[in-house]
Amino acid sequence: MLLFIVFIIYTVLLLRKYDFLNDNKHVFLQCYDEFIEKYESDEYYTKNEYNIWRDEYNYLKMIIDDYKYHVERIMEYGIKIKPFKKIIDDYLNIFRVSQEYEKKIDYLHKLFNNGLTVINFRNKAFIEKELETNIEFFDNQDGLSDWQRQIIITDEDNNLVVTGTETDITPILVGKTRYILEKGYTKPEEILILTFEDKAKDELEKIIKYAGIHVRTFQCFGYEVIEQASGGIPSLHDTALDDALLQKTMDGFVKNHISDFKFVNLVNQYFDYYLNSMGNLYEFKTNEEINRYLKKLKLLTFRGEQVKGPAELSIANFFYFNNVNYLYAQEYSVGTYDVSHGLYNPDFTLSDHNIWIEHIDIDDNCNTGPDTDRDAYLDAWYWKRKIHEKNNTELIETYGYEHQEDTLIESLKEKLVVRGVNYEQISMKEIFKRLSTLGDVTAFTRLLIEFLSSYKSSTLSFQEIEEKARNHLLSQRYVLFLKLFKPIYRDYELLLHDSGSIDFEDVIFEAISHIEKGEYKSKFKYILVDGFQDSSPSRIKLLKSLIKQEPVTKTFFIGRECQSIGFAGNDLSLVTFFERYFVPFEIMIQYETLRDDEQTPKCDLVKTAGSSFPWTLFW
Repeated sequence: MLLFIVFIIYTVLLLRKYDFLNDNKHVFLQCYDEFIEKYESDEYYTKNEYNIWRDEYNYLKMIIDDYKYHVERIMEYGIKIKPFKKIIDDYLNIFRVSQEYEKKIDYLHKLFNNGLTVINFRNKAFIEKELETNIEFFDNQDGLSDWQRQIIITDEDNNLVVTGTETDITPILVGKTRYILEKGYTKPEEILILTFEDKAKDELEKIIKYAGIHVRTFQCFGYEVIEQASGGIPSLHDTALDDALLQKTMDGFVKNHISDFKFVNLVNQYFDYYLNSMGNLYEFKTNEEINRYLKKLKLLTFRGEQVKGPAELSIANFFYFNNVNYLYAQEYSVGTYDVSHGLYNPDFTLSDHNIWIEHIDIDDNCNTGPDTDRDAYLDAWYWKRKIHEKNNTELIETYGYEHQEDTLIESLKEKLVVRGVNYEQISMKEIFKRLSTLGDVTAFTRLLIEFLSSYKSSTLSFQEIEEKARNHLLSQRYVLFLKLFKPIYRDYELLLHDSGSIDFEDVIFEAISHIEKGEYKSKFKYILVDGFQDSSPSRIKLLKSLIKQEPVTKTFFIGRECQSIGFAGNDLSLVTFFERYFVPFEIMIQYETLRDDEQTPKCDLVKTAGSSFPWTLFW
């Protein structure tokens, strides 16, 4: 009896659904017809077009879903109460929508709930048809493979093509340009092709022979935007055009800071810990693993001695830097052998002044590191104190928390001055000579140059970069590097300011500013980008500003698998996370170009980029 009552209730509700569908038939048919019109057109059906259609008629989805739900319930309960099913079916048939209309409602239900699958299937059929219809056109292009022809026909709002490292991508860009013009999708003057190198730009200009197409490097296009918006062209600094001059200039900045002990000491530490071993750090998953690894590394002072840690390195370098004669880890002047503690070898001995120095690696709560036996460490500390008390010798103590708070050297200076220790800085020439023996200064300068470009193109403030560095797995390395980079960056920006000039990254950001203010009006319907793997946040922002100004703009990017030419602040995560920046999208990967030892064209992009320096800070 209960089943019958439920069945009757669903029947009554379904009758109401029939009434609504019949009364609003014109709306549902309009929805259906608009989809079919585009579906059967002679053009690629983009995800965005589908999304616009779906959003416009999304209110119908709930009605159709509700209708289908009640139909299914009627069928379900009808099976359970067969004696009454035929009677009710006959009654419902009086009000039921027509069979043809029912089919369209069913199709709309499929489109609203699984439309992208329908679109993908349709576009595959469209591509196959286009290949056949335009076979003569494609045969006249320069050696396009079947896969390359398919990606040329694919016309999503945002398209990323990932090719093999050996693939010649010029024919793809040329083929795409000619195809969209041949199909009448746009006009030559509405196409912008952007490259990262003049060589690629020149090659494309020679091959593409349509008057009016804009083929530019990003920098050149930025200049055009600035000129059109402001009526003038900013002066570009010589270092932006001459890599050797930039290297020499940055070398000069580094040498100018040699007189700053903190800077030199940090460089020394960076050389010892990171520059000569940076690839190994990416094998580790936790800070604990990294710290254990760093403790095993040889940490060498300016004088070439191996010390226990960065605090001892700072103290030793301070003494060397200031002509203070010292001995490191030498046996105490009086016999001190103890069964529990062994021989006493103070950290530093200033024999000219009869002063001994111990660095106590504790925080301000007397806690040691996680890998140190606290009780044993504190016991050894008190034992050393007693030795000095017993022999009435001068002991200076420095502490781990002073090193963490960056007050270690200042505190040590005060303690030395009180005890009559004088010091005088050695020559900068000698410091630089010693620094060069510890590491490749030129390689370090190149690292600064790469980071400079990355930072300026990142769209992030220095405070934001520092915050990301502090929260990174490799925080110690990144924070240290930023301390070295910051004064060099100030010198570089001061150089540009004083000369009244800018660099290429400034060009990009100035162009973005003009576009966002509406001082430059984009006319481009298609933007094609060569070498997308070499892009950067600033280039992305430039492209996004153009698209925002002209929403109908379609983009077509080509990037080579796991490859970077190593400039422009590039970050390979752009290829991996393309969808983060351009939605909706289609990503097409050329699998057949893989090397024999690879399964897919993907690689560990973050790790690859990170092997040089902290790219991941910028995203």
